[in-house]
Amino acid sequence: MKNIIIILLFNFICIIKANCCDINCDVNIDSLFRVNLIELKESVTDSSKNVIVQEKNNIMFLYVISLLSGKDFISDPHNVVINYNTILEIESWYQKEKKYITCEKIEKAYSLLQPKLFRTFEDFEKYSIELEDLIIKDE
Repeated sequence: MKNIIIILLFNFICIIKANCCDINCDVNIDSLFRVNLIELKESVTDSSKNVIVQEKNNIMFLYVISLLSGKDFISDPHNVVINYNTILEIESWYQKEKKYITCEKIEKAYSLLQPKLFRTFEDFEKYSIELEDLIIKDE
């Protein structure tokens, strides 16, 4: 009986460690994708056409996915629209690339959405390189 409790405790600890991101990263990637995709799907359920995305978190998520994927899921930054096919494309991309998506890349992408004022051309070049480094590539 004592051995069973020890084994269960050990398994519980392993499960917790396996489901956690890096200790310094507090983003749960699966939850981030799941919540945003559910909200986006709900916004297009009654329409087969493009629907304007109004929720700020969803808009930011679409920008982050565009940065990470290297695909342009937002064609007009002043009028962010989504349709069911785009959501399916995001889901498909996520399923193929999820093993390469890290908490650090997600956090970096969100932080780069609002860049600081560029004082020099070198600052702009550094920012551009950081954006390029975000793109998830099969490694």
